Amino acid sequence: MNKIKLLKLYFLLIISLVCSLFMDNSGSSASKSVSSDYVSVSSSNKDILDLNTSNSATFANYILYLNKQKKDNDSNNVDLSDPASASSVSEIDSDSDNKDSDKSKDDKSKDDKSSDNQDSSNEYTVDEKVPKGKIKVKKLPKYLFEKEKFKLKVKLKVDGKKVKTKFKFKSSKKKVITVSKKGKLKAHKDGKAKITIKSKTGAKFKFKVKVKDTGKLVALTFDDGPGAETPRLLEAMKKLDYHGTFFVVGKYATNAKDLMKKMLKNGNEIGIHSWNHDSYAYMAQSSVEADIKKMKEMIKDKTGYKPFLVRPPYGAKNDATIAAIKNKNCACVMWNTNIEDYLTTSASVVENNIMSRVHPGAILVIHDSHKWSVDGVIAAMKRLKDKGYELCSISEFTKVKKLSTAPGQIISGTAN
Repeated sequence: MNKIKLLKLYFLLIISLVCSLFMDNSGSSASKSVSSDYVSVSSSNKDILDLNTSNSATFANYILYLNKQKKDNDSNNVDLSDPASASSVSEIDSDSDNKDSDKSKDDKSKDDKSSDNQDSSNEYTVDEKVPKGKIKVKKLPKYLFEKEKFKLKVKLKVDGKKVKTKFKFKSSKKKVITVSKKGKLKAHKDGKAKITIKSKTGAKFKFKVKVKDTGKLVALTFDDGPGAETPRLLEAMKKLDYHGTFFVVGKYATNAKDLMKKMLKNGNEIGIHSWNHDSYAYMAQSSVEADIKKMKEMIKDKTGYKPFLVRPPYGAKNDATIAAIKNKNCACVMWNTNIEDYLTTSASVVENNIMSRVHPGAILVIHDSHKWSVDGVIAAMKRLKDKGYELCSISEFTKVKKLSTAPGQIISGTAN
């Protein structure tokens, strides 16, 4: 009898194996889940595993259960070859794509707005990570006189954009020149120093500044030019790092545009010495004003420079002369040391006159319209350099000596 039961059980097992062959062996997650469930159910169902039981109906029911799971599994796996099934999948995917597309559009819109906000700004800020860029200094000083102060105007640009940042300043020789946290230079003594500027972005800028001694400061002025010897004089002055003021005559200067530009380029300045070298002392005030106006317009037209210093021809002046000079917003420049180069034709006499008459605080008057005068002054300048003299323009002289250059002011080398 037991043998019959065993045969029945084996028969049912064979049937279950045959049924399992019809199940999907694709290894999908659903079939794996069913196999997992089968193990779980079979391990917990003692009636099925118990070979001594005769409950064959229970085992048959389990076979039906497996077939049902297979059908459910097949219904979840859509056959794309079926048009109806493919349609339903397409609709689901389409909805998903639309949602993703909408989300992408929103993200792109946000990015565009962010980009617009960035483009609308034409400046970087210190909080942004920007390239090093380039430091630029407006009107870089080549030299300063002792006790002179100078404010550096510094900016940083990256790709044409101005960067808002802070700078650090450093002087290589603090005994010669110091620089404040805000970039203000202060000259102390004769010498040279290197100034270094650094930005927060890492950019660097270096330049040298010479400090000139003011103990032997002399103003160098020339009248009656420009002449044929003026270019040679300018070259000699440039080599010695000397400056001066050229009081030009209009009828000569109007044809010397390039020469006047060179004067300015070398650090010199241009003053007015009338158009025809006529004495202002014998002219009406209105005529003097007209002459000064004509000179100012010509110099500005030729060079772009606006002169504000006038030396009356022969040094001749009166109250009307000073009033005219004041009305044209100019100062009157005289001298306190006359070299009298017009009384000789000897270059050595001119040289000796300069060396014997020069003194700290002197305003020298010489004429660059004579060859002997230019020869004499070039020879004297080399000797003055060896003795520690600094020759400068009237503007430099008045700045160091703290003399006024206000309209109508008479500048003669001493405090007014």
